Amino acid sequence: MFFFKEIIKKNFFLYDFFTKLNLIIFHKNNIRILFYNTRKDLLYNFNILSNIADSKFSYNQISSLFNYKFKEIIFKEIKKKIKKKKIKILEIGTFDAHFTNWLSKLFPEGQIFTIDIDHKSKEFVKLEKKSVSSINTLLKIREKNLKRENIKFIKMNSLDLMKKFKKETFDLIFVDGFHKDPIVSQDIKNSLKLTKLGGFVVIDDLSYSKSNNSSLDGMKALNRLKKIQPKLLLKHVRPQNYNFKSFIGFFEKKN
Repeated sequence: MFFFKEIIKKNFFLYDFFTKLNLIIFHKNNIRILFYNTRKDLLYNFNILSNIADSKFSYNQISSLFNYKFKEIIFKEIKKKIKKKKIKILEIGTFDAHFTNWLSKLFPEGQIFTIDIDHKSKEFVKLEKKSVSSINTLLKIREKNLKRENIKFIKMNSLDLMKKFKKETFDLIFVDGFHKDPIVSQDIKNSLKLTKLGGFVVIDDLSYSKSNNSSLDGMKALNRLKKIQPKLLLKHVRPQNYNFKSFIGFFEKKN
């Protein structure tokens, strides 16, 4: 069975078709999902990614398409574009610091500042909506992930960004904090101000509709920025995009 599955994964059309059947039979998806053009989404993402640093992408490079981590690929392409090794990175929204840890390994000579509100604050408990035991587990995972020399963790509210970093600029800023206004709009606006010319801003979990895990407010804020031409990458390429699409937005600061 495992061998059969691996063969299917290597054939985009078979993999796509059987995934759709699974969604219809076991997850009660609309039969119209069979006609959703997943390949169009894939080509769309490849086109967006190839324009960052002139890299070439093809399905043959991917062993498991529907688990392909497009967010990580954006940062790998930005690394090629920036070229500098000793860059300054700001991450808004640390959470469990899993991605912070990954960034620190991708940019081993870079300096990463990651911020999140104090876990003892009422805002943290309200935003994370977790029990005390769940928060303690999250904090243990975070502490382990933050144990790298090029990571500096700062407890603060992102609304105070301009006060904290008023004399600093960054080569790369990753916005992945609270997804609703006024916070997400202010995070995106402040990120533009704090980014160096030629630097990049990446915003996670954007959408054109309301969702618990994606941000309509963030999408609107990104589109309100003047003299900026943001790009949108589908966070996932999979048949489920028929029901809902989540995006990762990014742009290069050119003026």
